Amino acid sequence: MELLSEVAAIVTIGTPVGTLIIHKIKKRRRRERIVQRLDEADKMIKRNLYKDALEILKEKELKNISSKKEPELYARFKKIEGVAYLNLANGKHAEDYLKKAQLCIEETLPIYVVEKKPLEYSKAQLNLSTIFLELAVRDLETYVGKAISACNEALKVYEKNYNREGLCKVYLNLSVAQIYLSNIRNKKENLESAMKLFKKVSRNEDLKRCSNDCKFWNNIGAAYYYISKSREKKKNLELAIKNLEKGLENCNIEKEPENYNYAALCKNLGAAYMELATISDKEENLERAMQMFEISKNIWTKKKYPSEWTGVQNNLQNLYMMQTGTMETKKKILRESIAFFEKALSIPTLEAPPRSYADLENNLGNTYKDLAQFENKDKNLNEALKAYQKALHVRKKENYPLDWAMIQNNIGIIYLYLAEAKDENSTKNIDAAIDAYNNALMVRSRRKHPIDWGETHMNLGLVYLLQGEITNHEKSFTKAIESFEKSIDIYEAEDHHLLVPTLCNLGAAYGGLANFRDKKEKLNNAKSIFEKALKICKTKGCSDKYKDFARSEIKKIDKILDNRTVALAFKQ
Repeated sequence: MELLSEVAAIVTIGTPVGTLIIHKIKKRRRRERIVQRLDEADKMIKRNLYKDALEILKEKELKNISSKKEPELYARFKKIEGVAYLNLANGKHAEDYLKKAQLCIEETLPIYVVEKKPLEYSKAQLNLSTIFLELAVRDLETYVGKAISACNEALKVYEKNYNREGLCKVYLNLSVAQIYLSNIRNKKENLESAMKLFKKVSRNEDLKRCSNDCKFWNNIGAAYYYISKSREKKKNLELAIKNLEKGLENCNIEKEPENYNYAALCKNLGAAYMELATISDKEENLERAMQMFEISKNIWTKKKYPSEWTGVQNNLQNLYMMQTGTMETKKKILRESIAFFEKALSIPTLEAPPRSYADLENNLGNTYKDLAQFENKDKNLNEALKAYQKALHVRKKENYPLDWAMIQNNIGIIYLYLAEAKDENSTKNIDAAIDAYNNALMVRSRRKHPIDWGETHMNLGLVYLLQGEITNHEKSFTKAIESFEKSIDIYEAEDHHLLVPTLCNLGAAYGGLANFRDKKEKLNNAKSIFEKALKICKTKGCSDKYKDFARSEIKKIDKILDNRTVALAFKQ
């Protein structure tokens, strides 16, 4: 009846007014159609049919929504589009989808202002924090900082309104950010902060139900795994395994046979079992690790998830090398891995992102480097060098600064190994190693990446130590000492596992310097450093080779100080 009245009015009233009414009716009906289609797209999102949601959003009527005339519809459109891209950001097109998701979500913020639309604003910030954490592979410091800022913005709303689901998700993202930061600085503090957030969720009755999520258990397991690197290794690895297995219980693989998060849990479980195998029940834990890696690899297929698949394949190779076997067996494994990576690189896949090929090249370089320990040292090191240099064609400094610095560090290691031949090319190789490490330090700054900065300075110290041994120049030993001391400054603060090896090398550098000046003083310096290394070994444990090396050098120093001539070793 209402519609008939409108039509009667149009006929009676005349053209100008009638046209206006028709226009309003068309506008209202258009809006109803748009809302209906957006509702359909939302349903697709809830059913995890993200590509279907994007297909709906491609419809002409929806694409023509105006941000100025219809801001709320436009924001809703962009929100759905952003969420779809975010959830599709696994495997081949991950980075492209993340960038699209970021642009979409950021377009909603001028409309979803916190004063008018607090809940939508907080959801947008939460989604941005997830995007930034995923993009952190490009520039960890920058993107993790952005993720933390976005989480804090979301918390302003969630804490005020006590939104349980929102709080849980923000706490989890903040904990992931802390774990990421622990890899570059303040390891102990950042991991403890992450654990506090996990416990805040798991101990709060209102928030506990949010922990029925495999991502939660994956992240808490990863935190324990990283903590095990610096203290109570066995205890923390067992806690990592316990929490990762809880995650498997909460991930329904039968309902979702291609569950990405299930594969991530299995990969991390494999890594934890493999690390546990270094201290107890070796064969049993390696067998468990292999089972987990195989499950992960079956989900993360090479075609769908090339980067993830490559990572698991590399883990399997490392596992095979840990298994009990002869040198010939290990050489066979490495040769098979090289053939495997080279075959993968020889098959062009247009859909695979360049970064996955860079991963393959980097892993190929690592494998050649490992094989060089057993046979054809120069040949295999040069093959490793070629692979790393190819990886640099993709992992460029401007696009992937951290990856670029890591590969530069790897190149430095190769040149250092080549220089150990002490032949006519050693000087050239030492210079190339120094250049590569200095390139790495262009990105690995002490302020932003102290742990990586310390590692690179340790490697620089080794190069200068070798240079001193070859050239017998005082300056080389002085530079080695400077580099090792920078490294030790970081390793002591971070309780790093490389502290003892670096102390041993510092002691050797002081021993070398003693041949040029202040002999007694420098030898006493060396002796004190070796004694410090032994003390740390006693309280925290270390490899027998470092204990034996330190004790041997102390004996040599004592004999020299007793006026008996004994040559000191230069490096360990």
